Amino acid sequence: MDRRRFLGYYKSTALFLLNAVVLLIVVNVGLFFLFHIRDGYVERKAQQDIARIHQSPALKRVYPDMDAKSIGQLVSETWSRPYAYAPMTQFKERPFQGRFVNVSEAGYRLSRDQGPWPPDHSHYNIFLLGGSTVFGYGVPDHQTVASYLQDYLRNLTSRDVCVYNFGCSSYISSQERVLLNELLLAGFVPDMAVFLDGLNEFAFPDGPAETQRLKAVFDRREHALDRWHWMGGLPMTRFAGFVRRSALAVLTRGPRVDPRNVEPTVGLDDEKYRDPEVIAFVIERYLENKKQIEAVAGAYGTTAVFVWQPIPLYKYDLKHHLFATGDFGSNCFARYGYAYIGRRVTEQPMGKNFIWCADMQQTLAEPLYVDKVHYTAEMSRLLASAIGDQLIERGLLSRDADTSTTVEHLVVPPRS
Repeated sequence: MDRRRFLGYYKSTALFLLNAVVLLIVVNVGLFFLFHIRDGYVERKAQQDIARIHQSPALKRVYPDMDAKSIGQLVSETWSRPYAYAPMTQFKERPFQGRFVNVSEAGYRLSRDQGPWPPDHSHYNIFLLGGSTVFGYGVPDHQTVASYLQDYLRNLTSRDVCVYNFGCSSYISSQERVLLNELLLAGFVPDMAVFLDGLNEFAFPDGPAETQRLKAVFDRREHALDRWHWMGGLPMTRFAGFVRRSALAVLTRGPRVDPRNVEPTVGLDDEKYRDPEVIAFVIERYLENKKQIEAVAGAYGTTAVFVWQPIPLYKYDLKHHLFATGDFGSNCFARYGYAYIGRRVTEQPMGKNFIWCADMQQTLAEPLYVDKVHYTAEMSRLLASAIGDQLIERGLLSRDADTSTTVEHLVVPPRS
């Protein structure tokens, strides 16, 4: 190849690369401004939506004692808190101090008249574990199930009961089992551990909520994240992610609830979530976790109690649900799963320490949820009362200090 031809190839290649770089820069600059405009629009729309929601009659009905500004503050404190990393459970609620939501450094949400940490052994200490419904998403500290349960038990017994709210958004029984183990290993041994489960077991059939994200991190080549981390901030990378998410959303579009379908027996989806294998797997996983929790708790002298929680998609008249017009998504798994486990509870009782609260709302003609799935203050109070009554009635928690008996299987009757 002569020198002139080589220079021609070189110039062509250099010009092509230069144009490619310039094109990449132009595209990224263009996308940067487009995203800047879009982000501003999204932020303004979100603020408008929040303002409109806070003024809506629906929220005023579920927050009768709060003004619009207070509702806005509560919503912000509920949903603006990112997770914190937790070595054994993947993630946990981050310590936080707010007007309505407060999470201690030890990982529990504060209740009214919260007990000391470490727990005082002269008190009767109860650890309450579960998902966001236990944490109390959408209600202030003093209106969570844990706070109401503590008040209720203190009024029913002569004991100085202290309830610690270890609920965490998206937790399933596998994570709760590990969390209890970690607390016990750290020397924090409660007199009783109460597990409130049901919804998340079916919403996350494949494991903890962040599993796929963490799997994607570890499936990449070693040091790849460090080497190419800077690319994550490019507008083109963001655009590619936007396109990918949009395509997946179309392909995996979830069922939507028709507001006219207000009877509990009416089909809420196309039965894409009626998967017997998934339902059976989830229930067996729960039962195995229950067995292991009982064994570990027993070794530490802790009473383990398991409560199956009420959800909006099971034995609740949705015409009273103020937020049932959107997409329930994978929560529809629970609708079918609850019917299955309900039959199993009737045919094969799950043990002396299992409390079935799933159908306690079937006769309640009132709003019980502040959003799709999270309880109102009144529902938290009713559920805490139902649990407290059965802890006493069945001897899991005696009224006086030193007597304790085992409890037979119980199905909580609906409230009339």
